[in-house]
Amino acid sequence: MDYHLVWKLRGGDPDGAKALLEDAITCLEPSQDPDGKALLGACLDLMIGFNRARAVLLAPRAARLIQEALRAAPRNPRVKVFWGIHCVFIPALFGGGSARAVAALTEAVQEAEAEADPGDPLTPRWGRIEAMAWLAEALADDGRKAEARNMVDRAVALDPQYPFARALQKELR
Repeated sequence: MDYHLVWKLRGGDPDGAKALLEDAITCLEPSQDPDGKALLGACLDLMIGFNRARAVLLAPRAARLIQEALRAAPRNPRVKVFWGIHCVFIPALFGGGSARAVAALTEAVQEAEAEADPGDPLTPRWGRIEAMAWLAEALADDGRKAEARNMVDRAVALDPQYPFARALQKELR
C-alpha cells in the first residue's frame, strides 16, 4: 500500500512520500517471502529518487533482493514486474536497460495472464495491469512505439482508472 501511496504523493508532498517509503522499508526489512523481498527491492529503488547519491548503495541491494525473490518464485508475475521496473531505471551497463526490462515485463504479463485464481482473497494476485503498463514504458524506451501503444491500450482497457497507464497512453499518442 505504501508503495502506491509514494507514487501518488511523490510530486505533491515529497517529504510525506519519503516518510511513507521509509515506513514501508522498515516493515518489509524482515520479510522472507518472495513478494515481500521484491517489494522491499522496489521500495529501495524508489528511495533513489529522493537521493541519487545513494544509488550506488541502494540499486545493487534492490537488484539482489529482487533476484533472490525471482529464484524463490520464478513464475511470480509481481516479482517479475518489480524486476522489470528496476531494469527500466538501471542502465544496461549495470544490469538493467530496456532490452532486459522488455524481456522481464513480457514474462510478467504472460505469468499474470496464466496465474490461477488462488481462491483466497488475501493471496496477492495483482500485477497484470501493472506489467502491461510498465511493458509499454519499456517498449517505448526501446523505440518500439507501436507495440508500446498497443500494450498500454490493453492496460487501459482492463482498468480505465489506472493513472500511470492513462498518462502513458496520452504520452504515446
